[in-house]
Amino acid sequence: MLGGQEATVNPSSPLAALGLALFAPAFALAQGAEGFPPLAALPDREPPPAPLKERLFARVRAATRPLPHLRRLVLPTRGVLNLRVVPVSFADEPPPAFGAAAFDAALFSRGVYRRTASGDPAAGSMRDYFLEASGGALDLRGRSFDWIALPTRRAELAGRPLVDPTARQSLFGAALDRLLAREGPDALLGVDALVFVVAGPQAATRGEVTWPHSGVLFHRGRAWRYYLMHAGRRFQ
Repeated sequence: MLGGQEATVNPSSPLAALGLALFAPAFALAQGAEGFPPLAALPDREPPPAPLKERLFARVRAATRPLPHLRRLVLPTRGVLNLRVVPVSFADEPPPAFGAAAFDAALFSRGVYRRTASGDPAAGSMRDYFLEASGGALDLRGRSFDWIALPTRRAELAGRPLVDPTARQSLFGAALDRLLAREGPDALLGVDALVFVVAGPQAATRGEVTWPHSGVLFHRGRAWRYYLMHAGRRFQ
């Protein structure tokens, strides 16, 4: 009793919960076990909110869950980067004398690449470079396919901008369709990115579809990171 009135305590407040937890045994002994409510009967406190960083990551995961193919666009910076090389020739631009073996040696060999397929001196493969530049953290792996012959004339693609959907389909879409038809539907399983090598010299106009560049393409419901380079007359 306090001032003629019965004192009341809000059992859901933090201080009340702490006080009850500390002094419940003494009260129970003084009043009897039946005279004091068991701790299990006290109202539960709400758990504290998760840290901001965890909440943000949870939202990102929830937002990208319906679009798993977009996650493949983020290439690894540690571990293994797995590539496939897709050489493409045209009706008016046949493949040069070098092919898959030359690309494999230049890109994926380790510690042995000293001369190019054209006989020029080489200071190591692309895999050697990735390992050295990353301090051994990133290893470049992959393989090269044989040349894919397209019925399209490369002259028809000259001057066509990279954003031209018809030009992109004539090059990238047609090349991948023919590749999967020849190598099988699982030929690109587990691959992180693609490298297209187009027969012939470097394109004359910057920004056209056969100009060396890196980009993103969609094929049969999957998004791909890709690189494009020209083969040239000599292997360099």
